[in-house]
Amino acid sequence: LKNEIPDLVSVFRKNKVHDVIDIGYGTGEHDIALAREGFNVLGIESSRLMHREASDKLKDLPQDLQNKLKLEAGDYSKLLVKEKNKYQAAIFMGNAFSHLVPNYKKILTAVSDSLSPKGSMIVLQITNFEKIFKVKNRVVDITFGKSKSGIPSDHLFLRFYDPSREGYLTLNTSIFDNDGKKWKFRTMNAAPIVNLNKNNIKKLLEQKGFKKISFYGGKFAGHLFRDPFNPLESDYLNIVAIR
Repeated sequence: LKNEIPDLVSVFRKNKVHDVIDIGYGTGEHDIALAREGFNVLGIESSRLMHREASDKLKDLPQDLQNKLKLEAGDYSKLLVKEKNKYQAAIFMGNAFSHLVPNYKKILTAVSDSLSPKGSMIVLQITNFEKIFKVKNRVVDITFGKSKSGIPSDHLFLRFYDPSREGYLTLNTSIFDNDGKKWKFRTMNAAPIVNLNKNNIKKLLEQKGFKKISFYGGKFAGHLFRDPFNPLESDYLNIVAIR
């Protein structure tokens, strides 16, 4: 967060933002950090597990910070109905928008309706799929981890994408275990992902009345809005859209 939060704070203060919506807040780290900077944050998350993790963190915060945070779990569109025109900014961090299959357009409409009709903004952090396919040969990452179950074993996590089918990419996660002698395949998960790029994101945002749209390139754990977007080098396509 040490690189992302200063960039968010800077663009929010420049545009007189006080109230922020975070869609797909995960474990709530961005929301808590923004509340510490003085912003009021509504976080909405579809995962009940993530919601529990984030809610547990709130219990340990000072009351003044808790008062700035509201974390909800459930259907994004239904929860946003009661928030019409209340907020000045919305954020989709960590490729959250791409995961909103199949309702990403409906959710974008609900988010747009919850923002002020003039001067409001949306920030999106999107995985640069062009680099994934053209440079990284479809592989996102390979990571290793130790077992937390008390069993002496190692784990390997392989994440890679399949090309677009019916408008969606597929993010695959394979898990392997090592018992100290050899590796064994455990399981594979697959998730549909919206295939987004500069052109189709720009079109989606313009349809919702966002006319000033800026694109930036970001690295994993790097700054958000300080470098130009390079299709073959940037890890993220970061967007600031203002209407």
